[in-house]
Parts: sequence; C-alpha cells; structure tokens
Amino acid sequence: MILWDLDFDNLLLSGCNLLNNYLVIHPEVLEELQSCQTPSRLVLGATTLVIQGEKLARNNDINGAVEKFNKAQQWDNNLKFDSQARAKELVNQGKVELQPNSR
Repeated sequence: MILWDLDFDNLLLSGCNLLNNYLVIHPEVLEELQSCQTPSRLVLGATTLVIQGEKLARNNDINGAVEKFNKAQQWDNNLKFDSQARAKELVNQGKVELQPNSR
C-alpha cells in the first residue's frame, strides 16, 4: 500500500523550499508566486533586485533601475536610499569610466 501526502499546503511549502535559490535569484518569478513569498526570501530577493537595478543603471536604463530599486525597498524595508538619485549616480559613474584619461 502506498501512502501519499496530499496535504496541499505541505506540498506547496516543500516546492517553495526546493526552489528557494532559484526564486531568490529570479525575483520576477518570486513576485508571481505569492505563496512562496516569505519575509526572508523577499529580503534575499531584494538583494538581487538591487544588483539588477545597478546593472540597468550602468546601461543607462534609469527607469528600469528605479523600478528594480523601488521593488527591492518594498521587499526589504531596511533599504533606505533615493532610487532615482542612485540610478542617476550609477549612470554618471558609467559615463566617467567611459571617458578617456586626459593626460
């Protein structure tokens, strides 16, 4: 006789736990799977969002960067910075790095 664990909540929790690392580095998937959103997973996902936002800003996508930064701040209330200012700062850093040295 085979016994199956058909407790949906337990199965869902197990699935979310198995996908933990994937969800953290793919916050767009975590955002869709609300049942997998735990406070600790959201905080880890926020870190990924900040990294993605920084990359977007360095590629001159200020709006995309601000969107990522804002979502990160929603997920982790310990993140305190001005999203728009941070994105512009990173864009400007990229411009400085691209300019040839004037020696």
